[in-house]
Amino acid sequence: MAIVNETFARTTWGHTQAIGQRFVLWERAREVVGVVEDGKYYNLIESPAAAVFVPLAQNTGNAVFVVRSSLPPTEIAA
Repeated sequence: MAIVNETFARTTWGHTQAIGQRFVLWERAREVVGVVEDGKYYNLIESPAAAVFVPLAQNTGNAVFVVRSSLPPTEIAA
């Protein structure tokens, strides 16, 4: 399952409804369950780019979380 942005949907399927369509990502078939508005992913002046969002449990790539807290690191790590 995956959510794609408008640019991905438009460049991949044109004017065809994206929800329910399938594509392969990381050697795994994905079904589009939602389409979201284009966003800014790296900086505020970038042009719209295709983007795919998958649940973390299905993500075979690396994920990085940045956490800011007033708590000591030992308390937020748990």
